[in-house]
Amino acid sequence: MSEYLRQDEIYAALSGSADLMAAVTGIFEAPPLKQTSPYLVFGDARESGGERMNGQQSEITLTLHIWSARWKTKKECYRIRDLIVRALPDWVQLDGFSAELDDEEENYKWTHGELDIRYYDGR
Repeated sequence: MSEYLRQDEIYAALSGSADLMAAVTGIFEAPPLKQTSPYLVFGDARESGGERMNGQQSEITLTLHIWSARWKTKKECYRIRDLIVRALPDWVQLDGFSAELDDEEENYKWTHGELDIRYYDGR
């Protein structure tokens, strides 16, 4: 199965969650300029090959970015993270999460969450 087919399945699971879609304004690979927050962005996917205990597979780690304009609080990112985790298929594993205040651009102050998920792709 292709890495991209799995990502399509992840996208379908996330966009099919009524609770998640009520909490975000969209899910993107590249958000439109001036997109209203909060929203999700599919980030980098890293693949490592090799033989695993369960056979020849590739391990793929995908980063999902949560962007919230509610600066100085991480609560919205954590709430959206929980909705993402509930919506993900069973074959996806949580690999880590962080949320931080991002004020690098003078005109925009964001809270940015990064959720790393992991899954295996049999070849």
